[in-house]
Amino acid sequence: MARLRRADRPREAPARRPARVGSQRAAKVAVGQGTALDRRGPLRAASVGVRELRQNLSVYLDVVKHGEALNVTEHGHVVAVLCPVPAAASALDLLIARGLVRPATRALERWPLPRPLAAGQPPLSRVLEDMREDERS
Repeated sequence: MARLRRADRPREAPARRPARVGSQRAAKVAVGQGTALDRRGPLRAASVGVRELRQNLSVYLDVVKHGEALNVTEHGHVVAVLCPVPAAASALDLLIARGLVRPATRALERWPLPRPLAAGQPPLSRVLEDMREDERS
């Protein structure tokens, strides 16, 4: 049986490769389908390199506006996360999301009451006022 040369073989239609994570086409597919960019499911955030993000920022901002989160990588390491801001976020929720404030771990009622002052001691507010007056003079 004779082998066909490469030029004589029947041509197959090239299969369309899946969109590469970080490509413009992947971002547009993700916006249209509402799935994560890396096609691993809606719960996993997609990764995009800094250069790719800079070149196609408006495309990736559209992805984030539609509710997707993006991990921004630099040399293969995640350096930032782009995620949508909650619609009805309070100032406290935004501070917690930024990592500037930690949420309470227990209710205020469960904290012990402050100890009462000893007889004859001035309240702490009075002590602070006196200290500030001493600093000013």
